[in-house]
Amino acid sequence: IMPDNAAEAPPAQTSAHQSPAPWQLLAILWAAVAAVVLAVRLAGYLAWRRRVLRWNAPVTDRALLENARSAARAMGLRHPVRIFANPRVDCPVTVGLFHPAVLVPETLAPGDAAAMMLLHECTHLHRRDLWLKFVLVLATSLHWFNPAVWVMARVAGQDIELACDEQALQGRPKAWRDAYGQALLTGAAGEKKILLATHFSVGKRGMMRRLRGVFDTRRKRRGVLVFAALLLAAAMTAAMVACTPAQSQATPENAAPSNAPEQAEATVPGAVPIDGAPVLDYDAIMPAGNLGTW
Repeated sequence: IMPDNAAEAPPAQTSAHQSPAPWQLLAILWAAVAAVVLAVRLAGYLAWRRRVLRWNAPVTDRALLENARSAARAMGLRHPVRIFANPRVDCPVTVGLFHPAVLVPETLAPGDAAAMMLLHECTHLHRRDLWLKFVLVLATSLHWFNPAVWVMARVAGQDIELACDEQALQGRPKAWRDAYGQALLTGAAGEKKILLATHFSVGKRGMMRRLRGVFDTRRKRRGVLVFAALLLAAAMTAAMVACTPAQSQATPENAAPSNAPEQAEATVPGAVPIDGAPVLDYDAIMPAGNLGTW
């Protein structure tokens, strides 16, 4: 029976409030800024949609509708292309992730130029380039701190347009390419860059690169390295977030080092140490004459 004063003391109470580690603060900061960047960009895109799409009107020109149907057939689209006339766009624009539609200027006349512009937009629909642009938006929002990712996303956006031109011009004669280049020049001063939309015009800055691509008949693999780099950067970020430093388990300050062998030796009556090893003395444990009871 142990004396009352030998009872074990209650364990020391740990602190109720523990300050977060520096890596946790950095992770919170990264996630907060990424959420703000993505929210601001999506809010700008939704504001543009509300401002522009309310001006949509059905296209009534039968020749222009036939240009759209021919472009859809050439690209093998399974569903008819939704096409609207809109006075707020200067060149054909494709918008909508789940229900895409092509917006064309009210002044767009049917003919070869309109057929080429619509073929370009139908190629975007066939390639699902709007979803690729959405991936780029996510990548740049998550990597808001990395200027290299922003540069790669900009180059990837240009490569999307160049690859679309290449697919639309595949197997076309030189005369058709000349007309396509003329159509690009017609829309050179067209619509500004939109977040989640594709448009036939890219502005004057990227026009020379697209014109060179129109008349370059060599087969090209565009964007492979850029998208591989983006995927690698995303994987590295996921690995950095997933890897957390192991928390060391602290021992109580008043904990004594383990001395189990010594305590075991002390609790065995009649133990006689011989060369450092305890040996039981049976004469001391069992009184004489009581061996039969064991």
